[in-house]
Amino acid sequence: MKRVILIVALAMVLVLAMSTLAMAVPSGGANNNPLGIERSGYTGTGPFGQAQSAFVADINAGLYPQWKNYGDFLKWWKADNGFKR
Repeated sequence: MKRVILIVALAMVLVLAMSTLAMAVPSGGANNNPLGIERSGYTGTGPFGQAQSAFVADINAGLYPQWKNYGDFLKWWKADNGFKR
């Protein structure tokens, strides 16, 4: 019986330690996601996905010469919004 209690207690400590570590990650989790905040506040003419697709097409068409592609834009956006590399 003592062994079972010890195993359960150790499992609970392990879960607590791992969840604490997961919550400490600065860019992880839905509650600390700036892109989610941008999506929820989007008030354009259509869903966020449509606007994002149009933006990617504009980048690919060369309308934004400062970015080579959408990945290049995301690197800039993440650096500008405080994400770690």
